Amino acid sequence: MYVGKEATPQRYLFNSDYPTAPSNSGDKETERRAQMNALDVWRRSAILNPAIKQVPLAVGESLPTIPPLAPWYRQQLADLLYRDLYQNSVLAKASLVAWTGLLTTFNAQYLAGPPQQTVPPLPLPLARLKGHKQVGAQLEQSLLEIVDFRVNPKSDPTSLDKSFIGFFKCFLTPHTFLPTDLSFEKEIVEPKSFGTVRDAAITAFWAASRSDVIKVLDSLYVLHQRQKIPQIRPFGRCAETYCITSVL
Repeated sequence: MYVGKEATPQRYLFNSDYPTAPSNSGDKETERRAQMNALDVWRRSAILNPAIKQVPLAVGESLPTIPPLAPWYRQQLADLLYRDLYQNSVLAKASLVAWTGLLTTFNAQYLAGPPQQTVPPLPLPLARLKGHKQVGAQLEQSLLEIVDFRVNPKSDPTSLDKSFIGFFKCFLTPHTFLPTDLSFEKEIVEPKSFGTVRDAAITAFWAASRSDVIKVLDSLYVLHQRQKIPQIRPFGRCAETYCITSVL
């Protein structure tokens, strides 16, 4: 298809699939509707509107920037990355050793005060980090950054390292609460001297585990390239009845 005097080739996108898990039960409907709405918003804001503004292209006019990943697909890649990192036996063992060592140091500094404490704090278990509102949000932000850097061929490798270090800084730092705070609502502020110990431990952990972590990420990226994930469920949308023009 050609548009304009310069006969610039245009590609038309006919697509209405959205990535999601099978949703044939009632408890999935809320999530399903949210995904449908997110895809509609993304098509209009990220593809349709920018493309309309660029057609036809003027001489020397720049091409629009189109995000490489749809919003729910990006989220699912981040979730799968967390699962694979958490379930990797080598990384799980190394993470537990690092977390236990940091928790021991944290408790010693916490009990030494000031102010003087007599009962050690209650740590949030590693298995519950992702489900905690504040901690989970921090982990998710780092995971999304990692996914974005990996799928972008122009990304600086050092940016990927920084995002992973940020992720493990949140993951391996003991998140502690008062023994009476069984709902894990108000996290205890870490002792001033703990940060130096924590940063050194994270640096050592990353140096020892980097190759294993990158292998996990790369294996997920290969599946992404082969379009093996996520599961795709077709859903008829009005977008199939008209052209969405994206200038490539």
